[in-house]
Amino acid sequence: MDPAVADSLFDRGVSTKPIGGSMRGVGLHLAQQIAESWGSHLRFVNEAGAVFTVEIPVLGSSPDREEGQP
Repeated sequence: MDPAVADSLFDRGVSTKPIGGSMRGVGLHLAQQIAESWGSHLRFVNEAGAVFTVEIPVLGSSPDREEGQP
């Protein structure tokens, strides 16, 4: 992953692919929007290659709820 695009990677239209074709720079943008609509975030780490992670909350769960409490 090119470090020059790391800060804008999830912006619509940003792509590391060569110029040409249509619908470039849409997939990660849409994935981020979906993750946020579920109360989560799409993140990436670029150490030995790009790794993308999303944690999806369990339906009906709350981060403020104590274990064993409804």
